[in-house]
Amino acid sequence: MTWGEWKENEGIINAAIRRNRKDPTSFHVDAKGKSAETHYKVLNYFRYMSFLEFYPKTGRTHQIRVHCQHAHHPIVHDMKYKGGFNRIRGFLPEVQKDLKKMVKQLGRHALHAKEISFNHPETGKVVKFETKLPADMQTLFDHLKQHYG
Repeated sequence: MTWGEWKENEGIINAAIRRNRKDPTSFHVDAKGKSAETHYKVLNYFRYMSFLEFYPKTGRTHQIRVHCQHAHHPIVHDMKYKGGFNRIRGFLPEVQKDLKKMVKQLGRHALHAKEISFNHPETGKVVKFETKLPADMQTLFDHLKQHYG
C-alpha cells in the first residue's frame, strides 16, 4: 500500500540505488549506485492510497521502498522513506484522524511478500512460497475500500 494515486496503472521504475552516506542504514536513488529495476501494477486506487503489486527484477536492499519514495508514492507507515504520519498533513481533520488511526493500528510498513521463488542452492530446482495477505493489511484494505473506494 502506497500513498497517493499513481499516474500509470503499470510500469517500470529503473533507477540505480546507493547506500546513503549520511545514514548507512538507508539507501537512495543515485546514478552512481547499483542498477535496480522494479515492475509494478496498480490493483486498487483509493482516495489517498494505492494498492499495488511489485515485481523486483533485481534484489537491492530496500529496493521497493526506495523506488516508491523516488516515485513520490512511499509505502504507507514507512518512516525511513517518507511514508509516515507526515503524509497525512493537509487532509481534512476527520480524514487525518481516520488515516492516522488506521496507520497506527497497522503498526508496520504496509508491505507484504505475497510470493517468493528462487532456485534451490543444492538441487537447482525452483522453489516457490505463497501466502495470503496478513489480517492487519486485509483490515486496512477493507477499511479503505469501504470508506475511500
